Amino acid sequence: MAFVAARPGMAPTPEELIAYCQERIPERAAVPVRIVVLPSLPATAVGKIFKPELRWRAIEQVLSEALAKNSIAATVTAGADERHGTLVRVRLVDPARADEARQVLGAFAVACEVV
Repeated sequence: MAFVAARPGMAPTPEELIAYCQERIPERAAVPVRIVVLPSLPATAVGKIFKPELRWRAIEQVLSEALAKNSIAATVTAGADERHGTLVRVRLVDPARADEARQVLGAFAVACEVV
């Protein structure tokens, strides 16, 4: 997965960007499978790209899709945690499905809290 911010006045689609990468990146494994176009990339106070925020967005998207694939409605939020480094909080629409959600999330190498 790759995150990009387009130049002002440009509006590339993810499909166009993937095709562009496929044409120019010789190593197939290095070509992004998914590209997310953002209005701007998150930045630190000194103007560098804040990579943890992008990782958290990727985690949220992948875990949300995995839960949805199993018909589990939830809100997924990833962020920093002192104990775990990164912690994913999953708020289920139907709390009775918590065990099922934990089973789906167990396939991923990230700490999850299901409520």
